[in-house]
Amino acid sequence: MSRDANKMRDFGFVVQGRVQGVGFRWWAHREAERLGIVGTVRNLSSGDVEVMARGTVEAVERFEASLRRGPPMAMVERVEAVPCALGPEVSDFTIERG
Repeated sequence: MSRDANKMRDFGFVVQGRVQGVGFRWWAHREAERLGIVGTVRNLSSGDVEVMARGTVEAVERFEASLRRGPPMAMVERVEAVPCALGPEVSDFTIERG
C-alpha cells in the first residue's frame, strides 16, 4: 500500500431514501467508529441524511459501501458524493441534531 493510501481525506455524502426515523444516524455512527472514521452525520429537512467523513481512502470507500446498504429498517435509494471540508478540530464521529 502506498504512503498516499494512508493519507486522511475528507468525503461528503447525501443518502436518499427511507433514511430518517429508522436509526440511520446511530447506525452510521457505529460504522464510522468501527472503520476509524471521524466526521458528522445529520438529518436534512429534505428527508435525506448528510454524512461528512474523514479517513483513509480505503476506510471511506468501505464506509460508503456500508452507507449504500444502510441499517435493516432503512431503504437506501441513492448515495450522492458532495463536497466536504472538515475543520482540523474534528477528532471523532458525532451525530448532529438537524
